[in-house]
Amino acid sequence: MIGHTLAVYNGKKFVPVYVTENMVGHKAREFSPTRQFKGHSSKVEKVAKVGRPRRRLRPRRRETAMLEASATNRFVRTSAQKAKLVLDTIRGKEGRDALSILRFTKKSIARDIEKTLRSAIANAVLVADRNQKRRLDEESLVVSACFAGQGPSQKRVRPAPMAGPTGSSSAPPTSPSR
Repeated sequence: MIGHTLAVYNGKKFVPVYVTENMVGHKAREFSPTRQFKGHSSKVEKVAKVGRPRRRLRPRRRETAMLEASATNRFVRTSAQKAKLVLDTIRGKEGRDALSILRFTKKSIARDIEKTLRSAIANAVLVADRNQKRRLDEESLVVSACFAGQGPSQKRVRPAPMAGPTGSSSAPPTSPSR
């Protein structure tokens, strides 16, 4: 099998793995990465950018300027990893397609992302009306970028009784008065 390429399923897709002499005695799935490390993130926001796709009217002409609008949803109480699963499904899609995908996604974060996307679409329409003095077609908007950063983590404190000067947490017993 040395010198052959195997297709190993990593839970999401098949990854080609080329077999070398160093791999003998190992399982093939050990050489198939399940996740791609993209670096640590310290951002606090989940952002959806909506823009109009660039179109060439005539060949060898300067492209029209792309209109970009963004919306930020901060301090959403979920992990960035869970949000990225949903954001990957809408990246590069048209606005109406992305909204319908989010509406039928069975993840709780999809509602927050849908709200942010609707805000970005409204911002794009507002910017187009203000700058170009014409109505923007909402059907032609595209989700050009969307990302989620890891927000602040919640501090968890375990409550415990406070010790007094004698080391116990309660007051010394008193003698009953008769």
